[in-house]
Amino acid sequence: MRLVKWLLIFLVCLALVGIGRYSYYMLPVFSAGAAKTTCSCMYVGGRTLESIQEFELAHFPLNLATIHLDKENQTVTASVFGLSARKAIYRKGLGCTLVVGITEEEIREQKIPLPPAMTYDPDTLPWPTGNIIDSTLLRTATSRRVQKAISQAFVEKDPDKPVNTRAVVVVYRGQILAEAYADGYAYDQPQLGWSMTKSLSNALAGILVDRGKLSLTAKGILPEWSNPEDPRYNITLDHLLKMTSGLQWDESYFSWSPVTRMVYTEANMSAFASSLPLEAPPGQEWKYSSGTTNAIFDLIKNTTGRNYHTFPYKELFHKIGMTSTLIELDASGQFVGSTFGWATTRDWARFGLLYLNGGMWEGQQILSNEWIAYSRCPGTQAPDGMYAAHFWRAGFDTPPHIPDDLYFAQGFDGQRLMIIPSKELIIVRLGQTHFENFDWDGFISSILIALD
Repeated sequence: MRLVKWLLIFLVCLALVGIGRYSYYMLPVFSAGAAKTTCSCMYVGGRTLESIQEFELAHFPLNLATIHLDKENQTVTASVFGLSARKAIYRKGLGCTLVVGITEEEIREQKIPLPPAMTYDPDTLPWPTGNIIDSTLLRTATSRRVQKAISQAFVEKDPDKPVNTRAVVVVYRGQILAEAYADGYAYDQPQLGWSMTKSLSNALAGILVDRGKLSLTAKGILPEWSNPEDPRYNITLDHLLKMTSGLQWDESYFSWSPVTRMVYTEANMSAFASSLPLEAPPGQEWKYSSGTTNAIFDLIKNTTGRNYHTFPYKELFHKIGMTSTLIELDASGQFVGSTFGWATTRDWARFGLLYLNGGMWEGQQILSNEWIAYSRCPGTQAPDGMYAAHFWRAGFDTPPHIPDDLYFAQGFDGQRLMIIPSKELIIVRLGQTHFENFDWDGFISSILIALD
């Protein structure tokens, strides 16, 4: 009995040490996540604190956080049990940034060019560059069928598994055929794409490759990897885009992993990602990695120089009418290209339409046809062919009623931009859906049936 008693005491002590160690590392991460999420949803997404608390902050671990707003200075501070306070600040035109590594004052003193002013008003131009929709299409029988199909995406069938769909847009043969928004959301309201932002990096890299500024196969592409004696010297842009860099990584957000360290404790996320060692030879293993995308943005920065902060807007977003689109910055002033891209549902649809049209936009070739073909071609190392170059693929196990040329951008909580070339179809669905509660096969199938 005495041995059992001491064994129980030992196990309890071991558990307490484990809890203490987990809390030491993770409470600041939880506070940072709550502060950054609240700041961005409020000041970029135009949401109320009540709405954010009801949805984004309602689940573990963010539901542990206490939120303090400073509306005058547009900052959000969060803490867990009064501990580990973290702050996020809003800067107009730049979005929200987590204060980490350097002081708030140093961040605010950064001389970062704002996105250039628009040369046109999208509300005065027809779709796709503008927001004037052909209303005659919306009155057709096909449009009514599609509208009925997408309305089902907003229906809550199980209170224990809410889908929380916020917006759906369907573009067919180049025109908006149907769209719908949940209460509190609108066509001109930016929403967070999470990892759909990764697909934006594909386009930005593609523009530079098409212009001969970057190469898919060059080696030693970052200063940290420039020594031929360093095994990372062999990493190419192709490896980065196809998630086969071999860099050490773990995309777990509930542990002290590289991704939580990068997003919530590092001032320069790109530098952190690029500093990691190899765990496999480049090109041999597929591993999904947000760090990989931020390494691509390091490469983009080195290539574009002083035009880095205006490059996405001048060369992509504003050329195709993505006037609401914003990629937020880390504390060092780098784009967080892995995660923090905001755009309206229509702007996400415009991005998909660019790829559907072979990189052409109203007579201007933004991306080459060759780049579009490369972008959707599955990598040889991706399981079941499910990943291409920063776009997901339908995979080899696609249900027979869904075209196998479907490819898509995908983000946390059920964000998807789907491109189906054989059907001349773009579908964007945004929401806040946990635990795979959304029936994607049924949703896509219902729209395809409505179009027949």
